[in-house]
Amino acid sequence: MKYPGYERPRSDDVLYEDSFTHVEKALDCTICEQSDLKKHVIRVPRLSFQPVVHRGLILSGNGIINNARDREKLQHGHDNAICFETVAAGVTDEIPCLVVRGICDYADTHKQESWQRFAAAAAAAYCKTVLLKIDAQEARGANELGFSLGEAYDRMRAIGDTIQRQEWIDLNRLPMAEDAAFDSYADQHETFCLPGTCISLLQRIEDWVYDESGRCIFYLNGMAGTGKSTISRTVAKHFREKQMLGASFSFKRNAGDRGHARRLFSTIARQLITHLPQLSPIIKKAVRENPDISTKSLREQFGRLLFSPLIELGRTGKDTETIVIVIDALDECESDKDVRLIVHLLSQLRDSGVVHLRIFLSSRPELPIRQSFSHLVANKYRDFALQEVLSPTIEHDISLLLKHKIAEIRNDNPLPSNWPSEQDFQKLVTLCVPSFAFAAAFCNTLEEPRWDPEDVLGELLQSPRLKLDQIYFPILNRMLHGQTKSQQERLLREFKEVVGPILILQRALSVKSLSILTGHSEKLIKRRLGSLHSIIKVPDDDTLPVEPLHWSLRTFLHSPDTREMTPFWIDEKETHSELTAQCQKLMEYTFKHDNNPPASAKPQDDSDLGNGAYNNITPELQYACQYCVHHLLDSADPVIKLDNFVSFLQEHFFHWVQVLNVISDRSTITDMINRLQSIKHVGSQSCPYM
Repeated sequence: MKYPGYERPRSDDVLYEDSFTHVEKALDCTICEQSDLKKHVIRVPRLSFQPVVHRGLILSGNGIINNARDREKLQHGHDNAICFETVAAGVTDEIPCLVVRGICDYADTHKQESWQRFAAAAAAAYCKTVLLKIDAQEARGANELGFSLGEAYDRMRAIGDTIQRQEWIDLNRLPMAEDAAFDSYADQHETFCLPGTCISLLQRIEDWVYDESGRCIFYLNGMAGTGKSTISRTVAKHFREKQMLGASFSFKRNAGDRGHARRLFSTIARQLITHLPQLSPIIKKAVRENPDISTKSLREQFGRLLFSPLIELGRTGKDTETIVIVIDALDECESDKDVRLIVHLLSQLRDSGVVHLRIFLSSRPELPIRQSFSHLVANKYRDFALQEVLSPTIEHDISLLLKHKIAEIRNDNPLPSNWPSEQDFQKLVTLCVPSFAFAAAFCNTLEEPRWDPEDVLGELLQSPRLKLDQIYFPILNRMLHGQTKSQQERLLREFKEVVGPILILQRALSVKSLSILTGHSEKLIKRRLGSLHSIIKVPDDDTLPVEPLHWSLRTFLHSPDTREMTPFWIDEKETHSELTAQCQKLMEYTFKHDNNPPASAKPQDDSDLGNGAYNNITPELQYACQYCVHHLLDSADPVIKLDNFVSFLQEHFFHWVQVLNVISDRSTITDMINRLQSIKHVGSQSCPYM
């Protein structure tokens, strides 16, 4: 070599499999070679040390590619690309040039910097040879060609912008369920598995994902409070960090579109397009051919938005990368029939031609879900029951959780460093096992700022058989402590008037919206909820929704058994009756006073109903219009309530329908009217619009 330092390195070159990542941030792979997990790619040795010239497409960008999965993703659609360069990013768009690169890196996590100088020298030598063969006149002509290509590029970019706008319109026809993704704003404060917990299970899930011959579905089931949702969020977060998460959807009862399956497949499809751009034109074509696809049956949505696009993608002849779809709390879906159908449809994805699709499902072991899986062929899914986890493992993980939370409580309060005692801590762990939800609720109680954590812990530990619902007794009874009889009666009445609606709302509302809907002042609502933060989520922001921390609170306060044990029992049907009247009252007042004025004149035909779309429909009015019928049907006296509602419809039917037409689809309106007509004696009511 003419220039010292640029000669071919003497070190042997090693290529590792993509799944084996660099062990430590070091200059070379010495430590990698010492690892028992290393996986070499065996190649045929070359007999010559002379550089080899490769000709083909060179991709260019402004970021360094140091991950094999990123490399494969960038290569999609560019199968003839031979390398990726990062130095001349953007230059080749403006200046016609021939790119010559010395390839010295595999674009993975392993580095071999000793090849860089040799690669640079080889590229420079090749460039010199090429330049000696090019005539100067030919180079001048290339400049003119460059300007022409630049103009053509501008025109193509304009066309691309137009296409992109059209694609944006197409995607808007695919509605997404708000806050359904695991990393949504609404769930940003939800917890993940602490380091050192669920180690065996998480490794089992990881092995399942990477097993190319593995089953398509992993079904995680467990009793309430065993940590299913926490594990699901952890799985989603883990594979998002590995850029393998295709989509996530978390069902949640009484949380709008998260409470049903109507938006499940459209939400997953929208997320998959982001992760797999090559799916985009296929799904957009399906939407253009079926613009109302989101209103179709689940089977139709699944076929056109997921199954068929994935089959078409599989026909490209190249397997897609491994992608993971996480669906949490399937038991929270309101329709048992939909749950059965979802399991059946998802099991078909194994036959879609996309061999690396992995679907992670979690739910309680409810009968409809158990029946659904019992009808599947065993090789289509893999299941794991959390109740089968050995008690020592559960106790270990709950102990770590409690230690972590108690350390935070000690830091926030003037407590001794040895609080709680080892004896009390072990008793606490024993009481919590096997419920992570109970452990979390216990810690929420200790964090209540209005009370001394030491006193609260002593009070809770006095119960020798503490169960999940029993944690509510000391919290509720504390509200009545030290109050006169008249004060207790007032507290109980206001508790039921404030908490009752929160338990049965079909979509959680903020303190502000609750105040307007129920007629209670925001001040009163905040005061009554002030001592309930350990069991009811009350955000500091008054515009964010208020909701129970755990579903068991609803079950507990509505249970007939609770009626015999505590005055805090709430009559569920009576609450529905009161909420029906409150919804109707709000709609009547709003429509009569034009606070959110729909068109005052009756529309001439159906086409006029959507022309009055307005932006000032408040959340509480939206809720009243959308769910008043639901509360009426579940009330203690639906027939009597219907008489009042028919009178309301005779005056405000078109106002009501116009609001519904803006906030929902027409099938929802038709469904409401059909449900009203199902009540006995409805046919005799004099409402021409029903």
